Amino acid sequence: MTAHPSRTVVVAGAGSDIGAAVAGRLARTGCRIALVDRRENHCYRALERVTAADGQAQIFTADVSLIHEAEAAVARIVDAWGPPDVLVHDLLPQRRPLDAPATAREDDWDGVVRSRLRAPYVLTAAVQRHMVRRRWGRIVLVSAPRPPAAEEDPAAAAALAGLFGLTRSLATRLGPHGVTANTVVPGLIATESAELAAACAGSDLNQLRKRALERVAVGRPGTADEVAEAVAFFASEQAGFVSGQVLHVTGGPTD
Repeated sequence: MTAHPSRTVVVAGAGSDIGAAVAGRLARTGCRIALVDRRENHCYRALERVTAADGQAQIFTADVSLIHEAEAAVARIVDAWGPPDVLVHDLLPQRRPLDAPATAREDDWDGVVRSRLRAPYVLTAAVQRHMVRRRWGRIVLVSAPRPPAAEEDPAAAAALAGLFGLTRSLATRLGPHGVTANTVVPGLIATESAELAAACAGSDLNQLRKRALERVAVGRPGTADEVAEAVAFFASEQAGFVSGQVLHVTGGPTD
C-alpha cells in the first residue's frame, strides 16, 4: 500500500489483535493513526505497534455503537488531526461455544447485532460526511473471524449478512463522491483474542482449532498481519476502483 503521508486513519476496535496489526501496518505508510476503543488500555498494544513502525498515533476512547459517542470521537479526531481519510472498523470474535444449541436469548441477539452491525453503521455515518466533502475516502469493515457455516451462531450469521448489505449500500451511495467501501472476512486466525473467546465460551481451544484446520486448504491458521495486508490494499490509493467487495482471508475456499 502507498498512501499520502498526511492521511488520517481511524482504526476502531484497535484493542483487538487484528486492529493492532492494522494500526502497525498502516503506520508504516506514514499515515496518522487514531486508535479507537472503549477503554484506553485496550489500545496500548496497537500503540506499541505504531511506535515500532516509527508512526504517529493517538488514543480516542468511545463506544462507537452509541451515536453521540461515535460523533464525539470523530469530532475529537478532526480537532486533533483534521478529517479522517480512512476508516477501518474491526470486530472481535464471538464469545460463546461454537457447539452450543441455538437459543432465543434476547441479550445474545442484541449484543451481537449492536457490536457487529450497529457499531459499523453508526461510525461510518459519523465519518462519511468528511470524506464526501473532500471527495476521497476509504471504508474497510473487518468482520469477526468466521467459523464454518454449520457452527456459526445465528445472530452472528444475521449480523454478517447485514454487514455485507451495509458494505454494498455504502459503496453505491458514496462511490460518486470518491469514497470506497469494502469488507474483509477473516477465517481461522491465530490470535490471543481467539484464545480468550474459547476460554470465555468454555470450549477447548485445541479441539476447536483441530476441527477448523480440517477445513483450511493451506493447513494452518492465518495471522493478524495477513489480515492487515488485505485491509491495507483496500485502504490504499491504488484501490480506488475496488468497492462493494467482500474479501475472505481464509486460507482457501469458504463454505
